Amino acid sequence: MSKNWQSEIKRSLDYAGTSGVLIQPEVDKVVSEIIEYKNPLRQNIPRKQRNSDSWLLNRRSAAAGNTVAQWIADTAEPDTDRGAYSRVTFQFRTLLARGKVTRFAKDAGRSYKDLVAEEIESRGRAFRDMEEDAMFYGNNTTNSNQPDGLNTLITGSQRIAQGTTLGGSALTVAKLDETIDACAGSPDVIVTSKSGRRKINALLQSQQRFIDSVEVNGGFRVMAYDDVPVYASTNVLNTYYWDGTNQLGATGDTTNIFVVDTSEFWVGYMNDVTVTPLSKNSSQYDEFDIYSDEAFVMASTLHHATLEGINA
Repeated sequence: MSKNWQSEIKRSLDYAGTSGVLIQPEVDKVVSEIIEYKNPLRQNIPRKQRNSDSWLLNRRSAAAGNTVAQWIADTAEPDTDRGAYSRVTFQFRTLLARGKVTRFAKDAGRSYKDLVAEEIESRGRAFRDMEEDAMFYGNNTTNSNQPDGLNTLITGSQRIAQGTTLGGSALTVAKLDETIDACAGSPDVIVTSKSGRRKINALLQSQQRFIDSVEVNGGFRVMAYDDVPVYASTNVLNTYYWDGTNQLGATGDTTNIFVVDTSEFWVGYMNDVTVTPLSKNSSQYDEFDIYSDEAFVMASTLHHATLEGINA
């Protein structure tokens, strides 16, 4: 029996043999880099680890009197105003992509290691897209396995409508500025669809305003509006229907723009992107999993806003 056959049989029967091909944590790091490759948005949303099944934080709201401070006379006592705190839980959810390398492909002459690398790269891209889609549109109410995303977490007065016209309205500088101004603090991310980015670009040109670019983490240069980097994502939809008040899932041609302060929004995770080979239970293929346990954490609801109902 040849050495190659011995190696193949050992790999088939021995979990350690398979994991020798998919070595952690080096492979985990490579997969993370594949996911981040040409993806400035992922590299500029903070990622923070916590060894728990969820991310807990206390969110403060001002008391009814809203007395922050007072000018008072000598020896006078100030009014007392006490803020209220509520416990907010962001439950970690598992995102998983499973890949296979078939026996037929191996027998056709490709090396096992090359096939695994190719499959990991493909699954890594699918993993990235699914994670990014959930960051924007995740809704734990409609899908209990999914964390809430920006479109669910941003509520109330932080949702700005471009207009009340059925089917959407053209983007305007005034509404874009209103959305940025609705954010407390200093937002540092504007993210929209590729169509939305073109709308911002065309709007600035029509207003004869200078289109600037800034360098962000990862060495990327992206367009900026009001000194805030503008990121485009294929996972921000431009197919929503705008009924004049609400953004609906029905087919339409409107998009939205998210304005985010990353000091108050981040990806919390228990386990970051990890690759695990699965024990071999068939002669037809070998399998591996790419997974992460994470949630999208919004510390303050007042530091983010979305502009919706924009003609794509």
